[in-house]
Amino acid sequence: MNTEGDKIGKVPVWVLAVLLPAAALVTLGLALGSVAEFANALVIILTDGAIAMLVLVAAGGYGWAVLRFFRPGQSPRLLCLATAAGLGLWMLSTAVLIVGSLAGGLLTMYLWWPVICAGVVLAAVQSRRTLKTLNLPGKSTVISFLWVLPAIAAGLWLAGATMPPGWIGNLTMDSYDVLEYHLQLPREYYNAGSVTTLNHNVYSHYPLGVEMLFLLGMCLRGGPYEGMHLGKLMVGLFSVITIVGVFGGTGLSQTALRKHFRGRAAAVLLATAPWMIYLSGLAMVEPAQFCYLALALLWVRQWLTKPSVKSAVVIGAMLGAACAVKYLSVGLIAGPVLTVMLIASMVRHRRRIPHVVLSAGMAIVLFSPWLIRNTIATANPVFPLATKIFGQGHFSDESAARWRDGHAPGYHRPVPKPADYKPPERQPSRSERFFAFVSGQKPYDTQPATGPLMLLACVAIILMFAGLRETGAWYWAIFGVLVMQVLVWMFFTHDMPARFLAPAIVPLSLLAACGLGRISNAGALRRTIAVLLLVTATGWNLASAWNYFHHPAQQQICNRVDLPGPTMLIGEARAFYLPADTVYATVFDEHPLAGILRRSGSPDEVADEIRRMGITHVWVSWSEIDRLSHSYGWPAEMSAARLRETFAGWEIVEEFPKDRPVLTLYSLKKPPDPTG
Repeated sequence: MNTEGDKIGKVPVWVLAVLLPAAALVTLGLALGSVAEFANALVIILTDGAIAMLVLVAAGGYGWAVLRFFRPGQSPRLLCLATAAGLGLWMLSTAVLIVGSLAGGLLTMYLWWPVICAGVVLAAVQSRRTLKTLNLPGKSTVISFLWVLPAIAAGLWLAGATMPPGWIGNLTMDSYDVLEYHLQLPREYYNAGSVTTLNHNVYSHYPLGVEMLFLLGMCLRGGPYEGMHLGKLMVGLFSVITIVGVFGGTGLSQTALRKHFRGRAAAVLLATAPWMIYLSGLAMVEPAQFCYLALALLWVRQWLTKPSVKSAVVIGAMLGAACAVKYLSVGLIAGPVLTVMLIASMVRHRRRIPHVVLSAGMAIVLFSPWLIRNTIATANPVFPLATKIFGQGHFSDESAARWRDGHAPGYHRPVPKPADYKPPERQPSRSERFFAFVSGQKPYDTQPATGPLMLLACVAIILMFAGLRETGAWYWAIFGVLVMQVLVWMFFTHDMPARFLAPAIVPLSLLAACGLGRISNAGALRRTIAVLLLVTATGWNLASAWNYFHHPAQQQICNRVDLPGPTMLIGEARAFYLPADTVYATVFDEHPLAGILRRSGSPDEVADEIRRMGITHVWVSWSEIDRLSHSYGWPAEMSAARLRETFAGWEIVEEFPKDRPVLTLYSLKKPPDPTG
């Protein structure tokens, strides 16, 4: 008996097996724009990409060894595999943190390659029965050609991932974070041979779950620059896990054409979302947030359908893993998911409330390594947050105030206020910023687009309210998570940065897929309309991502800089491409020069103290000092006027540009004594 899908037709699987990689490679070549860059990218993919896949398999092996004891019965297989991989990546990351913190000299390939190989062997042993019974289909339905769209997205992702870190991302200043701490911190840990908190870089006190994977990549490849592309590719693995989990965990329909249609739609929309493509190509942490949020929501679905202690444990584990990669996950992921679980328990069955408590406890357990680390280092488990409650660690009063005001909602003056400071003109309100984000207007007109997802999600929400009885509890839970994410972003983040709301693409995609599923419920015409809407939205996504990828403001030079000697940076903190002995501090930390200027008087005394640190050159970024002075704040003792006065007699090695320098390199080397 032929199914509906058979009537439409089938194609050999080998056609897809050839077409999908071809689509990705063609997109990769077109995005890079030259044969030389394409060849270089292929080398990176075949080397670092292969290692990244080994890490993924090893993570799956370790994760499944634990998940098998907590996996509820009758759970979707792909969802379980994706969850095992996500859990395994948290395990590897936490292992790097613990080993690197407790024992020096163990951040080496001689330890971590055996760990990865053991994980691969464990994965092979655990999957041997499944692999023996695996029966790949010879043909697939025509609807499977939808996977060409994620393949094109994969080509754009690989183009970004194989470029040097910092090459793209300049448009939204994300490259600043990459070069200041996402990659710089693992680099410092690797060079030091241990994982420690760094008082010159406050971000070393953040939860660094993804950065520990960057450090793992540096260990496997034998160096920071050797492992930087591997780290970027491992970020993309979180996106792969997300797409696999969503595809395997959302299918509901029974006919051949509509089987897993919602899963396909959600996976394709997520894979082609410009935020997903953009962030997966950078050394950023948001793809891990996408991954753990999606997996948590999919397990909430299992919990709502058949509540169990096991599903509550898995939900908590995913929430804790999300918090271990970014503090904001507490408010944007863990808080909203636990809240909807609590509401569902109170409305439907109060005996489920202990499950919510269990999930919260499990989240704290997976988050706790970072809380414990900060407690030991600063007596504040969430440093540099909540400094008024738990203490301000190594922060001075001024630094603590600068951090609080620089990250608090609403408008705050710089700390301290410069003499020439003028308050900005009227700032847009929260609601104005929200609608500007939705419509893609300033200040969000240069951000990755969310238009297609917004439109489809709005259609889905309208259909949900129009058919209250037909809408399952899970989709209302997703809607609740989305609303809480928007509220947290609007009322608790400083200036509402667009990237902070990027995790919302997960509930938006799931809701959009729900709407498409409702449209396709009956009749060939409606199914055709649903497919056309999906293709149109994903095509719009890809066009937006392509235009964003080629925006001229993305281009910047990111090369390793060979300075003439040990150098102190002033104003600049993006040290990743500078020599390992470079001295720097973030704007929130005490700069070594600040203490010297407080103690010393004459320029000669200042120069002598700097020389005693082993520094031979000083690199001053005047433009950054000006920007920071009028945004977060800049120490008064290091004002531009004081620095120019102090450096007036020092030898200038280089200035750029000559007419009005924004960068100046000074030399502190004493000229040879002519008397011998």
